[in-house]
Amino acid sequence: MARPILSADEAKMSARRALVAFSGEADLKWLRLLKPGYRHCFVLLESVGAWVVYNPLSNGTEVDIWPPEHEDVVRAWLAQHGYEVTATTVNPLQPKPLMWAPYSCVEAVKRVLGVRASGVFTPWQLYRHLKNQNKSINSLTCADQ
Repeated sequence: MARPILSADEAKMSARRALVAFSGEADLKWLRLLKPGYRHCFVLLESVGAWVVYNPLSNGTEVDIWPPEHEDVVRAWLAQHGYEVTATTVNPLQPKPLMWAPYSCVEAVKRVLGVRASGVFTPWQLYRHLKNQNKSINSLTCADQ
């Protein structure tokens, strides 16, 4: 059964935090054409009592559950293992379907997060998009205070 679409107020109250991790590892040769440090991405979703890891790969998708560590601990572990990490929130589902796009780690992460950015195809573009989105959210929050 599909989850009902939330109102804007309900969505704000239920916004789930997420961490997007970017890696420079490239098992596939063609991925080496991408920006170093930004050749793969995956997402960690904060859930009740744990972090859900969603890692879309070329040969399948890994889903894992990590212990309920504080976000700083998770970020530190990822950074220690060579990942660039950016924090974001999961956008509420919208009734309008997403545009068709080839399956990739970026497209999978965008869909998990509810990101509607048709021009974002590479991990580097996703990283920049999320950073810019976070800046605009922070500036709106500061203006409201």
